[in-house]
Amino acid sequence: MLRVLPNAFATHLDSRVQSMGLDGAAGISWRGFWTGAFLSFFLAIGAPYANTAMHSTFMAWDFNTPGAIFLFLVLIGLLNVLFKVAARSRLLALGLAALALASYVSYYLPQSEIDLLKPGLWFASFLVASAVLNVGLVLRGGSLALNRADLVLVYIMLLMVSGLCSMGMSQQLLPILAAFFYYATPQNKWEEKLYALFPEQKIVVDDGQDNSTFFEGVVPGVGDIPYGAWAEPLAWWGVFLIALYVSMISVAVILRRQWMERERLAYPLTQVGLAMVQGEGEGLLNHFFKSRAMWYGCAIPMFFGSLHALNAYDPAMPRINLLWALPFVGTQVLQLRVSFAMIGFSYLISTNISAGLWVFQLLAKAESEALVVMGMMSKQKFVYGIAGQPYLAYQGGGALIALVLAGLWMGRDHLRAVFRKAFFGADDVNDDDEIASYRASVFGLLGSVAVMVGWLWIMGVKFWVAAMFIALALLIFIGISRVVAEAGLAAVRSPMIAPDLMIHGLGSNLVGASGVFNLSLSYIWCADIRIFIMALIANGLKLVEDMDRRSRRMVLWGVYLSIFIGAVGS
Repeated sequence: MLRVLPNAFATHLDSRVQSMGLDGAAGISWRGFWTGAFLSFFLAIGAPYANTAMHSTFMAWDFNTPGAIFLFLVLIGLLNVLFKVAARSRLLALGLAALALASYVSYYLPQSEIDLLKPGLWFASFLVASAVLNVGLVLRGGSLALNRADLVLVYIMLLMVSGLCSMGMSQQLLPILAAFFYYATPQNKWEEKLYALFPEQKIVVDDGQDNSTFFEGVVPGVGDIPYGAWAEPLAWWGVFLIALYVSMISVAVILRRQWMERERLAYPLTQVGLAMVQGEGEGLLNHFFKSRAMWYGCAIPMFFGSLHALNAYDPAMPRINLLWALPFVGTQVLQLRVSFAMIGFSYLISTNISAGLWVFQLLAKAESEALVVMGMMSKQKFVYGIAGQPYLAYQGGGALIALVLAGLWMGRDHLRAVFRKAFFGADDVNDDDEIASYRASVFGLLGSVAVMVGWLWIMGVKFWVAAMFIALALLIFIGISRVVAEAGLAAVRSPMIAPDLMIHGLGSNLVGASGVFNLSLSYIWCADIRIFIMALIANGLKLVEDMDRRSRRMVLWGVYLSIFIGAVGS
């Protein structure tokens, strides 16, 4: 039976053009790119700084992206309000700029030495530059205040940066590239056993000093940072990662209509951003901040979080425990934790999905105990996924791949239409509501996959192993993205990662020694995949539903700009 959209729903989708896309003035402007670029750079340097230097909150660790949400709240609740106020008169605009400039100079001028890498300096510089720029706009009858479409662009750019500024890429890439020579010792014989497997191309870092400067730092006045040792490895990995991100964005565009309009997935994680954007109107204050329920929901976790923080500084302050462990079956233990973020996101999904998460977690615990009782214990060791129970890891990995393949089969009519549009320019297939044309997306996917397979082949991986590995990795990425889009899980990992499934599933003899070495380096981008670009852009596309065609296509440039800024900044 041919699956088609109900006429009423199709009419609704075609006619839904709201204030974000009725005219050019309401569409995306350069103001959105200006604000999005600076906030993206701030998040790119701020999130890793908070993790590594301050050892504080993880701002871009999981799909709930607290750093992006916090900056977006600051934008709509403070900065955009100030720009709206300043737009009312030239005197107010001049006063705001003068106040920002005076505060900036009075704070930084007395300092004898300024650390250019501190995120606070960049944020303060952005505020001053924006206030001064706003004066010029107000004098010409304009303003730096953002409309809904601009706000959507900024939020999507922040989501993209969250996917690569810490756990998603940078905090995996740099340590792994430098780890080989730093941790190589006569006892583990890494140089003796593994050095022969290195490809001719320099894809790991060797600064001639065991990379100690990266892990231990440079003594001031004694040595310099060996930037030259990093140039070639980062260039090679840059080629691969660009292809990877192009493939992820292309897949998200190809599957958007199937997931969003045909299967009508809920996209719970986007509801927060949608609520904030839709609350933006002609008034001074965003309607989102006028909701009592929002403030009540904010006050409860703020109370418990404040107690936790104060207890860390002074143990005399009380701390309320929100984590418990209860015996379940045999040796299995249930960990119970009150997570206010998870409670909030679970409110946005159906009870069937919520119950399913609980039921299958309990079934997995019971199955794990049954395997222990029957003595069915594997000697294989995994680092990621269901590391403690390999049989469940294989089962979960297979189930995830089966879920993806079944979903692709269900969407075969849509995929057929996409490829007809891409290869034959079918007039009956409309892709005007996508951020990129189907032709660009399909050829972008094929080209990027070819680059990634060729990259691995050049580095010494067998061609068929490289092709199978890239296909397997993309299937896992699609599966996790689907789970995030439908279930709204803010924290989720794959049951089994692609390198382990290839090496343990096929055997190291088939993969080959060089293949095993190169697939181990793929831990950079497909191992601890608790946040990545594909799932984030799939959620971001939900936010552009009400934009006009021109604005949607401009979002794509914002996405690539934010990826570049995030990679450089982090």
